[in-house]
Amino acid sequence: MFAVGRVAALLGIPAVTLRSWERRYQVGPAQRSPGQHRRYTRADVERLQRMRNLIAAGTPAREAALLSATAGGADDDVAEVWTELEARSLVELASTARLQSLAEELQTCLTQRGLSSAWDQVIRPALRMLEARYVAAGDCIDIELVLTQAVSDAVDRHTDLLRPPAADAQHPVLLVCCPGERHCLPLKMLRGVLLGLAIPTVFLGPGLPAGAATAAIARITPSIVVLWALIRRRESMEFYRTIAGRGVVMCAAGPGWPHTPDPVRSLDGAVKRISGLWLTAEDLSSAVGMTGRQV
Repeated sequence: MFAVGRVAALLGIPAVTLRSWERRYQVGPAQRSPGQHRRYTRADVERLQRMRNLIAAGTPAREAALLSATAGGADDDVAEVWTELEARSLVELASTARLQSLAEELQTCLTQRGLSSAWDQVIRPALRMLEARYVAAGDCIDIELVLTQAVSDAVDRHTDLLRPPAADAQHPVLLVCCPGERHCLPLKMLRGVLLGLAIPTVFLGPGLPAGAATAAIARITPSIVVLWALIRRRESMEFYRTIAGRGVVMCAAGPGWPHTPDPVRSLDGAVKRISGLWLTAEDLSSAVGMTGRQV
């Protein structure tokens, strides 16, 4: 259930407009609290979103109110409508530091959609909204930090609940941030998805020096090493060549790579490439012995 102020913030419509639509066109909340406060359901919010879109496209308000009663057309697809609202809701909750509500909303999103869909359909769009706001006004770095930390915590909780017995197997997939990388949320998402597929995966957090990462790879003897780079740096290519020279299977991931290492640039692409190698390899030891091969 959503209060009128929350719905107004999600839709970008003044609360007085919502009350006017309810009074004039009977487009309002299906329920009220015991204190007679408006309480909008998910279906109510979806209808208001459709009405807003119709009016923005030039439909008179009265006609838009009638047409909004049923979904129709690509712009009115219920799943797409709610996806936008979920993304806006995450930004709005992070903006006002309502951390408990933010955690609950993320938990619901991850449970209902799964990690991969939640990332592509809700979390990434929310982060892009903040990127656009930063370009326009430069005033939301704190909001991005709040949202990123909340997502990271939610993914950890979600992954811990779904962790399969194979999580502690030998020769795991090893996820490594390149030197200097701090933004590692995509790797956390990738770890969760791979563990959900029963692919043992270890994530080395950001800030690890190149020498320490190289030593960890020697100790862990991973089947695949995924190197993440958000920003293009010369040190990343040097690091890549160093790891490749140790005879491990390599996968470059992220937008910070040139085309040479054939990087994956999406969560779905990374999952398909890594799981494909994992499933087709004869055994873990043969995968480790695939000297210098790029996946």
